[in-house]
Amino acid sequence: MSMAEIGATAQGGCNRQALTDADMAGRKLLSQWAQAAGCSVRVDAVGNLFVRRKGSVDGLPVVMTAAISTPNHGWEIRRRVWGAGRTGSDRVPQRSCDEHGASIELAVWCNEEGSRFPMAMMGSAVWSGRLALDKAYGLTDRAGVSVREELQRLGIATDAPVVRQAVKGSSRCTSSKDPFSSRKPRPSAW
Repeated sequence: MSMAEIGATAQGGCNRQALTDADMAGRKLLSQWAQAAGCSVRVDAVGNLFVRRKGSVDGLPVVMTAAISTPNHGWEIRRRVWGAGRTGSDRVPQRSCDEHGASIELAVWCNEEGSRFPMAMMGSAVWSGRLALDKAYGLTDRAGVSVREELQRLGIATDAPVVRQAVKGSSRCTSSKDPFSSRKPRPSAW
């Protein structure tokens, strides 16, 4: 199954809003890809997904953030982070990581776009300490379902730690195949 099939819409888009069954299916697929590539996977108490490709040198990781809410991102993440591409040039980030020895950690933040629960950047705000975990748990969607209720329904341990780690550097993983990338360039916060 491809990432594009999970939550696919009739118009060719994708709908995998935070903490829905479709969101969890996309995260499960990404986790399977990561584990097949030898990476470790963990989920924190607010539903952030962290995938680590261990480097050859102990030390701080380089953290990349990505949204898996668009169909093309699944392939781009595999290609760029884990070197799952078809040609040698697709493996540059993996070789670069190997040369420098740093671990790469991919962070997939929960409800980052704020499309379901009324706070954009919720997951990263909890991770960074800018939003208290209990406040995030209290957020509700339009149907009155809370973040805590959905985490529990989906089997995500709400007693798992939210580890705020130091990092060597960070980057936003974006897709050159994103349907919006061919349109007029927009300013980016990243």
